[in-house]
This record gives sequence, structure tokens and C-alpha cells, in this order.
Amino acid sequence: MARLASVRPLWAIEGGRVTLEGDGFPVEQALPQVRIGTQPARIAAASSSSITVHVPAGLDGGTTAVRLEELPGETAFVEIGVPPGGLGKRLNAMHAFHNQRSIQVAHIRHRHEDDRDFTLWCFARRAIAEEFAAEFGGSLQRKDHREPR
Repeated sequence: MARLASVRPLWAIEGGRVTLEGDGFPVEQALPQVRIGTQPARIAAASSSSITVHVPAGLDGGTTAVRLEELPGETAFVEIGVPPGGLGKRLNAMHAFHNQRSIQVAHIRHRHEDDRDFTLWCFARRAIAEEFAAEFGGSLQRKDHREPR
């Protein structure tokens, strides 16, 4: 079964490129359909483990889902509160979590609110996001979560 492990870079502009990495991408018969937000993305290069696309025009900006239509699932976001003094060894454990699952670390936002700091982590599969939240005490965010403008 095909698996989406990461999307990088996590920030891009119109006309730029992003790469989806994983394994088992269905590229033998025809190229898969990739969408960034609701817009189709033109494929620049594709293999069974990597698909690079051009960022289309007409996107709203902020956090935007990148989807390979042939793969089920959804993009999930996890926000983690940062204790005073930082995450310390806990951050090492968060990186180990990613390494053990062969997925790229993707923390995409930091915010400060009510004298607390938070980081937002992104996962290609909701099940992994739930596992991460259970292990590190984060809260799952709704899938249409947007960056503040």
C-alpha cells in the first residue's frame, strides 16, 4: 500500500516546488493527481517514492493541505504547549518519534499566547498525529486549521 511520509519544504510560494516523499506512489500506469488546497498541482517529476509539483496560483496562503488523491487519509496538525524553559529532552524524544517511523519532522508554527508558547506539528496521516498527541500530550487540531494572517 502506498504511504505519504512527508511534504517538504513546509513553506512555498506560487510557482515554487514542493516534494511529496513516501513509498508505493502509483506512477506506473499514469501520473497521480496532486492537489494543494483545492487547486490541482502540475507534476514536475515523479517516481514511486517522490513526487515534485509546482505550487499553483490562486491559493489563500497560510497552512494548506497537500494531497495525493490516490491515497486515502488526511493531513492532521498537532499543537504542543512548550513549558517554561523549553522542551529540552522532550524535543529529542519528539524527533526520535519521527525517526522511528521514518517520517520527516514537520513543526510548522510557533505561537505565544497567555504567557505560554505552542508549536504546531504536521503529519500526513491522522493515526500518527493521534499517536504523537497521546505520547506528548498535545491536542489534535481540526484538519482545516489555518495559520493566523
